[in-house]
Amino acid sequence: MFPGTISKGLSRRFQCLRLRKSCRYEDENGDQLFTYRNEGTGTRLLLSLEVALSQSRYFLDSGLCQPISWNSIARPSTPDDILCLLGSQEDIDVVYSLFFSGIHQWLPILSPKKIIQRLRDGVSCFDVHFSLLVLSMKVLGTSPNKLPQVIAFSLYLKAKEVAGELETRGLVSLELLQSLTLICVYEIGHGLHPAAFVQVARVARLAMLMGLANRDKKQLFEMPDTWTAREEERRIWWAIMLLDRFLNLGVTGLPLATPKPTNRDLLPCTEDGWDSGQVSINYPLFVDRIEADLPIGLFAHTCQAAHLLGNVIQHRDGDPQFTDRQSILLEAVQLHQALVSLGTYLNDKILVENDFEKNHIFAFALVCSARFTLYDIYGCNEHDSTSRIAEEISMQQTSLIGLYEVVDKMAYVSRQILRFASVADDRSLFQVNPLFCQCIYLAITECAWIYREEKSSDRAAQLREMIEILQALGRVWRTVDGFMELLKQDGILFEIGHT
Repeated sequence: MFPGTISKGLSRRFQCLRLRKSCRYEDENGDQLFTYRNEGTGTRLLLSLEVALSQSRYFLDSGLCQPISWNSIARPSTPDDILCLLGSQEDIDVVYSLFFSGIHQWLPILSPKKIIQRLRDGVSCFDVHFSLLVLSMKVLGTSPNKLPQVIAFSLYLKAKEVAGELETRGLVSLELLQSLTLICVYEIGHGLHPAAFVQVARVARLAMLMGLANRDKKQLFEMPDTWTAREEERRIWWAIMLLDRFLNLGVTGLPLATPKPTNRDLLPCTEDGWDSGQVSINYPLFVDRIEADLPIGLFAHTCQAAHLLGNVIQHRDGDPQFTDRQSILLEAVQLHQALVSLGTYLNDKILVENDFEKNHIFAFALVCSARFTLYDIYGCNEHDSTSRIAEEISMQQTSLIGLYEVVDKMAYVSRQILRFASVADDRSLFQVNPLFCQCIYLAITECAWIYREEKSSDRAAQLREMIEILQALGRVWRTVDGFMELLKQDGILFEIGHT
């Protein structure tokens, strides 16, 4: 045991590993954060490479291979050092509670019913796949104010290390894919780039390998035999597509890592059905009409918004040399109409919702971000062009009107979140998606452009409010630091007298 501050203990951690001692990590007040026990057993999984070699035959000639049963994938026991990082059963129960009261509200990719059943078995029964998932839940759900950055980062690195070893040895599982997705969200939420951008491509390829993108093609693994298992796959695949499109929001010219959804793709079921473990209906993504008495879940609406965002990104990054200008503008009008339609529906939902946990704010913010991206293309028509057509003027007018409208709507949404954040502790603030930070940043940059044209006190007030909520989210998501630096570099903070 090392007395004193947490930094002292961490500075000697490698002595604990070398001497096989136990380390008690404390904060500056002497309160225990967690204990790291070292029994001399490393994380390395000493497993045969037979599984990896058998899977390699699929890549040599998939036509000659039969799908592999999930039951044939080895599930080795958890190494001691990982168990030490997870802590006691009480510690794990806290991880579960924090995750499902916060992260799960906007990223419902894990089955509460299934996780509870596994937790009841006790930590001694955890295999390495499930232990990795719990560790990833702990990494993502840990507030920067709860653990010093160096400890949180060490947990993150350990999770990536274990995931990499499982993947290398061919021990692919749904828990591995879920863990890697949670790790990717952690990287986005704390501004770890390009790690997040690379990670989402890695997760996408692994998901496609597992057959989540297209069940009609020859698969490496057998199809699931229950609705719950298929719904788990559906949710994780939509989450990956969401992250992929979101990560391409701020960069241009780079291809998406996931394909566009098809006419056969289904949306996730409602949250009530998923959380209770009951078989529920799944709406198609593409449908001619929606029955008013059949509910669509929050996550399903987020998936719809992510799909439209992906269409806008592909429209933005498409090569105009292969499409005539009139067709491009026609597509832009169609995207605008689809975004306005979904945005209006979500906005109406927000106006009558009182429960923040069951709010459509993030789906709406995604739609607003897609509209900002689309309007930025056509708001200024001074681009080089060999010919001008009337549709350009119409789309420019639509874009300028749309920019003002969306800025006002995002300012309204920001005020709602600011009211929530002003009374929420860090645990509750995890209910706000870290991806929302980028949406707010886009709204701030557009509002700053309008302010510089108008010099309006009302616009300055809007800017201050949105900047205030961005800073509030910095309590749990470190990516805010990067956005604040960009705003400082832009000079808008100085212009509105923000300190």
